[in-house]
Amino acid sequence: MSREREVQLEFIRRCQDHLGGITRSALARRAGVSPSTLNKFVKTNGSGGRDPGHLLSYRTMVSLARTAGVPAPGENAGLLDGAERDLMHAFARLPAAQRRHLFQLVMSMLRSGGQA
Repeated sequence: MSREREVQLEFIRRCQDHLGGITRSALARRAGVSPSTLNKFVKTNGSGGRDPGHLLSYRTMVSLARTAGVPAPGENAGLLDGAERDLMHAFARLPAAQRRHLFQLVMSMLRSGGQA
């Protein structure tokens, strides 16, 4: 098994643990990822799996990281302070439509120099 794959498998377990031990399927749904994507990835191994060299895409990793509020592999673990992490956790718990709306609001505020 490649080192990158080991890191990704551990990352998935860390995301699950950080969200209270939720299932891979629940994690995937919350992150907007197909549950079969994660399940196939975890169940595939070097001896007879469909694609033992398969790695998750960067986009999938970032989506999982944002959902769980943990840094993705390769990201600086000290990048977010406590308030930023809390905001990311709250944002990740919102339904997709509310996340899009909040994102649009923030982008509008940034474009107008911080004025809402």
